[in-house]
Amino acid sequence: MGEEHPETLACTSNLALTYINLGRYNEALELQKPLLEVLKQVMGEEHPNTLTCTGNLALTYSNLGRYNEALELQKPLLKVSKQVMGEGHPDTLRCTNNLALTYPYLGRYNEALELQKPLLEISKQVMGEEHPNTLTCTSNLALTYSNLGRYDEALELRKPLLEVLKQVMGEEHPYTLTCANDLAMTYSNLGWYNEALEIQKPLLEVSKQVMGEDHSEILTRTNNLAIAYPDQEEHETSKQPQKHIGSFPSSEQFSESI
Repeated sequence: MGEEHPETLACTSNLALTYINLGRYNEALELQKPLLEVLKQVMGEEHPNTLTCTGNLALTYSNLGRYNEALELQKPLLKVSKQVMGEGHPDTLRCTNNLALTYPYLGRYNEALELQKPLLEISKQVMGEEHPNTLTCTSNLALTYSNLGRYDEALELRKPLLEVLKQVMGEEHPYTLTCANDLAMTYSNLGWYNEALEIQKPLLEVSKQVMGEDHSEILTRTNNLAIAYPDQEEHETSKQPQKHIGSFPSSEQFSESI
């Protein structure tokens, strides 16, 4: 078929995605960089397959911790996606989400916020309030507010988000448990230790049942429970290294095959 045949290009993309799923990001990168150049020449810079490949390459850079290189691809990609696909197209929403996720790694939380607030509103309109991607957008926006120290605004998002996740995903789903943990940490950051405690005590028990006592998250949540006790002597010292487990994984972060 030849190196530039669409089937050959699809095979290359799929092999790169397999490497990504195996955590072999450098091998994926070796395929994706030349693949993108070929796609630009064969299909054009604005072809959907070229845009998908650009997004996938950017995610590989992110997975390798090369966030500036990811950013260099994601910013123009979002602009082209808006022009070609439209602002409400799922691919454009994905591009927006992924760019917004790159900014925090570079400490640029306000720029993430500028993307995430309108993204959430569009996602609600296009996909619905209970769609997994909308729930992810809500969680990511709340996390950005937390990173900016705007805990009241994070709380306004996380309380209803937790209730929706319980209904949609179930009380023992990992996303629900992560959201419960994040909500408890928000209460702690606001000094509402009793409210945090009410969530963290049952959360730790459910987490042990679902994940097993040896899971790495159990240690994190045990530590978070200790932080919730304001009268403990070590509270102030244990609070310093605390960090949120973070937003639950988004389907919008996953690479797509051509």
